[in-house]
Amino acid sequence: MVEKVRVGDLVVEEDACICNEDAIIEFYSDEELEEYSRILKAISNPIRLQIVRTLLSSPQCVCVLSAVVNKDQTLVSHHLAKLRDAKIVREDVVGKFRIYSLIDERVKKILSLLG
Repeated sequence: MVEKVRVGDLVVEEDACICNEDAIIEFYSDEELEEYSRILKAISNPIRLQIVRTLLSSPQCVCVLSAVVNKDQTLVSHHLAKLRDAKIVREDVVGKFRIYSLIDERVKKILSLLG
């Protein structure tokens, strides 16, 4: 939940700030900061960002994702594990294949803002 605080309530010294005392500053809770930081760290790697971008259009297997990022499947699996641990992607087993899909709606919104 975003906490809102008036600037004048933050600055304790009089005449210490020229900012608008009536302006409202919004703060994230510590839990929100940790959650958002975790998500942004997870997608900040170029390989993981491309994987997530690819999954935006449809679920894919590791072999397709490996081809897209032009990296071997072992490395891609390592990155997918990080995205899975961050609860950004889901892994479904179909026969002998593992299919990955994007599950975090916030990540979809972030990517839409990037273009």
